[in-house]
Order: sequence, then C-alpha cells, then structure tokens
Amino acid sequence: MTLQIRKASRKRAKLRLGISAPSGAGKTMGALLLAFGITGDWDKIGMIDTEEGSGELYVGVQKHGIEIGEFQYIRISKDFSPVHYVDAVKAFEASGVEVIIIDSLTHAWAGTEGLLDKQGKVAAKSGNSYTAWRDVTPQHNALVNSMLQSKCHIIATMRSKVEYALQDGDNGKKKVVKMGMAPIQREGMEYEFTAFFEVDSNSIASPSKDRTDLFSTLNAAGQLDKRSFVITPKVGEELLGWLNKGGEPEPTTLEKIQTLLAKVTLDPENPQDAFLQNADLIVQPDDKLNKILTYLTEKTNG
Repeated sequence: MTLQIRKASRKRAKLRLGISAPSGAGKTMGALLLAFGITGDWDKIGMIDTEEGSGELYVGVQKHGIEIGEFQYIRISKDFSPVHYVDAVKAFEASGVEVIIIDSLTHAWAGTEGLLDKQGKVAAKSGNSYTAWRDVTPQHNALVNSMLQSKCHIIATMRSKVEYALQDGDNGKKKVVKMGMAPIQREGMEYEFTAFFEVDSNSIASPSKDRTDLFSTLNAAGQLDKRSFVITPKVGEELLGWLNKGGEPEPTTLEKIQTLLAKVTLDPENPQDAFLQNADLIVQPDDKLNKILTYLTEKTNG
C-alpha cells in the first residue's frame, strides 16, 4: 500500500446520526422530521422499518406544522439478520433517495436472527461463547460499513434501556447504581456516528456525542453546555449547513473501485477477476477493499 502525505482540508460530508430513546419517546417521528429538514422532499427519504409497520402510521400526521408525507419504505419483519439491513441500504441507494432512516438498529442486535441470537446458536453448537463471536462479528462489521460508506445520509434509531453498574457503597459493600439510559446495540456503536442524540421520555433530545459543535458549547468556566431540544426539521437544516461546508468529498474506497470496474475488462478465467464479477463489495472488510483497489489500479494502468 502506497502512503500519501497531503494537506488536510475540509470536505462536504454525509450525515451519520444515531438517535436512542425509550419506547414511545418519539425517535421515529424525530427521525422523519429531521430527514425532511435535510431534503425538503418526502420522496427522497427512505425508511427501513423493523417495528412491525409502525413507520407507516405516521403518514399524514401533523407535527410542528409539518404534515408527514409518503416517504419510500422497506419493511423487515421476523428475520432481523444484519444482511437484510445491508441489502435494504443498497436498495435505497440504487433508488436515488438522499436520506435513509433505519428504524430501528436495535433489532439487528437483539431481534430474531440478530447478532445476539446468531451468537447464541453458534455457542450452543460449539460450546464456546467467546469464539462464537468470530462467526458473527463480520456480519456486524458489514452492517457498520454499509452505513459509514453509504452515499446517502444515514439516521439510525435505537431503543434505549436503563443502565446499571455496581459501585462501592459507604458501608464497603457493593451497591447497584442507576447510570442512565443506554442504546440497545453492541457496545460502542454510538461512536460510529457523527452525532448521537439521546431522547428522554418527554421527547427532549440532548447530544451524547457531537462532532458538529452545533448542540454543545464550552462555557466560560470551561464546562460543556449541552443543548436540550425537540427534534424538528430545523435541526436537519442546521446539520445540513454544517455538512455542506468544504470542498468536494473524496471518493470512498468502494466508489473508487466501482469507477475502476467500469473501465476494465474482467477475465472470468482469472480467479481474482472471477471473484470481482460475483462479489458483494459492500460487505468486504476495509483491508480487502484496499487490496482490490490496488489490484484494479495496477490492472487499469497496465
């Protein structure tokens, strides 16, 4: 791999937003309103619904002066394997939508055929719970990559639950302490996003992560003040303004590969070419994509 040193420069970006909330707190409605703030066009919004069709119930509802329109829609039911999420993201990308709402990402973790379910089945057969993760972690990574590498804005909702921890009490004994709310997903998932909003039972959002600095500021005392707000289209407009600052974004590795594939002739007798003719590139790990890019670059340059 050839390393290149260049000046860092700000590029326009796509949104990667996570929203967690307890049931009934308004994460789906918030995601729809925020997406509309970005696009201004319901036809450019696609929803992946794993909540038994609840997403469609919002069509025609009035909220904050906005009527929810007829957005694009894919329903995933009963089998929440991460591959179905990846396929849905690809389908929406091909359809031309600008914002993809994943509602919710929790089922890919805790639903039927989700990662926990798959890990449990593998562990039951092998008798080793730890090594069972080797079989399911690549599926998790493929799901994360499909979001991070998407050419669309991504808004992913997650259910949240009360998080507890054991701490030392005054009497020297351990006690259970309520730590707050935590998203129901694999630990660390929130770090994959540009920003992450936690919504409470009163539908008030606040950032637990904010690379944009739109929702948190440093006060005179050097402490971080976080905004508390209701998610409306205005929030989407604010985010879009921040995302559009800078120059043309650098193509992703996947985009570079797709450009080169359109220029070369693949030989089905060549094992590497045969692989590229049939491979689902979006699920390939980063190191594999880098090797493919190097191969195609050399092939193009002759």
